[in-house]
Amino acid sequence: MSVDVPRPIDPSLHPLATGNYRIATPAIQAFYELVVRCLHYRIMGALIYGPSRIGKTRAIEYVRLLLARNYPKMTSYHAQCEHKPRHAEGPFFANLLEAVGDPDPNAGSNPSKRMRLSLRIREAAARAGSGTVLLFCDEAQRYNENEYEWLRDVHDALDRQQIKLFTLLVGQQELLAQKTGLQIAGKTQIVARLMVDELSFYGIRDAEDVATCLDGHLVGKGSKPGKVALPPLARTALDQYLVQRRRPITPARWDPRTPLLASLEQDSTTSITGTRLWNVMRRFFAQVADVITADHPTLAEKLRRASPHWMHHTHATHALARGAELTTVRDNLRHASIATTSIYLQSDEVKRARQMTEAFVAR
Repeated sequence: MSVDVPRPIDPSLHPLATGNYRIATPAIQAFYELVVRCLHYRIMGALIYGPSRIGKTRAIEYVRLLLARNYPKMTSYHAQCEHKPRHAEGPFFANLLEAVGDPDPNAGSNPSKRMRLSLRIREAAARAGSGTVLLFCDEAQRYNENEYEWLRDVHDALDRQQIKLFTLLVGQQELLAQKTGLQIAGKTQIVARLMVDELSFYGIRDAEDVATCLDGHLVGKGSKPGKVALPPLARTALDQYLVQRRRPITPARWDPRTPLLASLEQDSTTSITGTRLWNVMRRFFAQVADVITADHPTLAEKLRRASPHWMHHTHATHALARGAELTTVRDNLRHASIATTSIYLQSDEVKRARQMTEAFVAR
């Protein structure tokens, strides 16, 4: 598009230009699933470690957004651990007070800071109507043993007030080394409270991860409504799925606020995320590959490398091969250009070989 064409919104304000956006990745989904697992099994602490500059801080904010949507009564905080020349109790609790929204985190003595921290968290939990609170400690490798002990004190103080605090330590690979060092030193009280589970966090690794990110960003082709023609087999499967969810199968009775594909969490009023659906389909491909690997090892290995986008490709290829018009397939795939749809056409050489095979097939 020409830069001279007037636009309704200044391009410099686009989220990609300002950096004000959140896009899911497979690593973020794994992060979120770890948090949900901790909540489900009452694992009070876990560490998430990985190299610097791969999006761990953005991942925390994305996970907090998901938690706010799927667990609206749960309170979460994001504490940015600061680099300090010396590790003192006052600055440590002032940092946590700032994270929980205290108006004057540096005021008062150390004991009063401890009391205010518990008070602020207890008040937030009461307002939310839940006794569960999550604390994400970013750059947690900056903590030392004393600060981990102070975190344990916070856990104990809140536990006496019937509030469960889950702590997620997020930082660089040194976190894992700290856990190992504490285990060797016999500091099991810290590990058992704050470092029970662990997750290796990674950034964008390959084209599959990029495709997942784009799928998460380009939901509904730019969030625009559209119509897709379903073949009878797909429509039957959709009807069965809706029946299992106790939802009407007649379009006229569909509630536009209800997602067609629901979240796998208990609350099915929210839609499934693109990353979660990606993971479900990848597991399906892997299960099919296990079934056929004895008879078709090459095909099984190919299927293990498959991504959900392959289903997109398969749909288009089969539709065109069975006589569907190029424009029809374009509209069903919601391509802006027919040139994009044309890549799914079989090459002349493939078509020629197939036709010759069919012409001289043994009868």
